Amino acid sequence: MQRKWYVICTQQKMEKKVSASLFKKGIENFCPFISIEKNYGTQKVRDYQPLFNSYVFACLNTAEAENIKHIPFVINFAYWKCAPVTISSEEINAIKMMAANYINITLKKSTVRAGENVAYIEQNITTYKEYYMTIQPYALKVMLPSLGFVMIAEREKAKVTAENKGEKRFLLSNIFSKRQGAA
Repeated sequence: MQRKWYVICTQQKMEKKVSASLFKKGIENFCPFISIEKNYGTQKVRDYQPLFNSYVFACLNTAEAENIKHIPFVINFAYWKCAPVTISSEEINAIKMMAANYINITLKKSTVRAGENVAYIEQNITTYKEYYMTIQPYALKVMLPSLGFVMIAEREKAKVTAENKGEKRFLLSNIFSKRQGAA
């Protein structure tokens, strides 16, 4: 029987338990967890949370798919156009790569385009903090067409060479004064 990757909707904050239940039944599954840096005053704390809230990805055949609703904390499959959402292995591999190599991954909704290929776009990240604008290299944007999401992430600082080599910092006042002087 042919296996496909399905999106299983779980109860809130029960992704790990559903993933463990699927693993005990011998079903290949994937629940991506990411680390997010949070600032608490002067301390930076890493927090681990699911990338997709209330979603677990499972590789199932039709017989296993019929019994999936009997697992505790499973609500149902995610549906699109009256059919369960199936995801290509290429998209699952892209999600695995992003979760393993990047931090501070954010998701943005996009249009669902079933059957399209995953798109990878490497770009710079521009952040604005008070009076400074920072441009960091090594950001990646991945388009997941069958899920209808775009994942945007920055590379982990340890993986960027030589203390953010290539990072540029500009005073916003200098940029605006140059524009006003030119006008």
